[in-house]
Amino acid sequence: MIPKLCTTVALTVGLAFSASAIATDTLAQPSTCQIIGDSIAVGTQSFSKQCKLVGIGGINTWQFNQMYKNNLLASDIVVISLGTNDHEGVNTRQELIKMRERVLAYSVYWIMPSIKPHIQQVVAELATQYGDFVISTTKLQADGIHPAWSGYRELVELAQLGS
Repeated sequence: MIPKLCTTVALTVGLAFSASAIATDTLAQPSTCQIIGDSIAVGTQSFSKQCKLVGIGGINTWQFNQMYKNNLLASDIVVISLGTNDHEGVNTRQELIKMRERVLAYSVYWIMPSIKPHIQQVVAELATQYGDFVISTTKLQADGIHPAWSGYRELVELAQLGS
């Protein structure tokens, strides 16, 4: 679970969010792991059912921040999969920073998008900035974007989520 110091920080940080965020049990009872983001997050969570999913397929980073802006993302482990669906109208760096500022965890893993080199660079830079880990797989489906089942299993193993 989140250490007492981080829980105190989470509650203090939670005050900056809306009253609905404070009223939820999310802050009082953080899950052991959360997988957040897009369809790749959904697929990863399907191989790690003990983790809470915060996300939906097809979502871009701006949409994620709009939909989940009141969620404090507090867990022992947080796995992030965002950026793959971002387009030119999304300021990916700014939106990923907004999201990352709400994460409280012992370990944070970013799933490297398999496409869009400019977004891969942003993910790598932010992971370094926050002292997080980057994980990836080359085991992809025919679309070259989504992991194959063996790729999802590999991501779960790399993030030390068990299965």
